[in-house]
Amino acid sequence: MLSQFIMMIMLTQHINAMPDCDTVMIIYYQMGQWSPEPDCCKIPGVICDNQKKVIELQWEEHGLTGPIPKEVGNLVNLHVL
Repeated sequence: MLSQFIMMIMLTQHINAMPDCDTVMIIYYQMGQWSPEPDCCKIPGVICDNQKKVIELQWEEHGLTGPIPKEVGNLVNLHVL
């Protein structure tokens, strides 16, 4: 699973239009979740604006629970948590 996570981070680093995706992948990994989707804006519970910036995380609705990781602070366009 860790190798899949590292591969996902490497893939998202090549997608310059989605700088928030690395942060989302780290957050989801820390919360025990995994998504093979390299475009974090397509992950259920992640809402992005038209510039691919994460503006909302709908965690409870999609089964994510637990402490809020500090990396959430890196999502500077986040308005709803």
